[in-house]
Amino acid sequence: MSRAHIWRMDQILPPELNDLEFEAIRQLAAHPATHHIPPHIQSRLKDIGYAKEVLGGIVLTKDGLQRISEGRLVAPVHTWRMR
Repeated sequence: MSRAHIWRMDQILPPELNDLEFEAIRQLAAHPATHHIPPHIQSRLKDIGYAKEVLGGIVLTKDGLQRISEGRLVAPVHTWRMR
């Protein structure tokens, strides 16, 4: 087994989001000034790096924006099998 093969198996998938968390990042992207997101969801999004606090408000990070572009479900990492 090659070292590259082992590396691909060790890739880390993004954190799973429930429906409310995913909808919250969509709201932040569409209407950053007028969102209504519960504090516990804001805290979770900040903890996983999808949002940050700026001037007393919450905004998406690059990772948060990328997650929106990837969609609700993140595709699993495919691994190659040696025959």
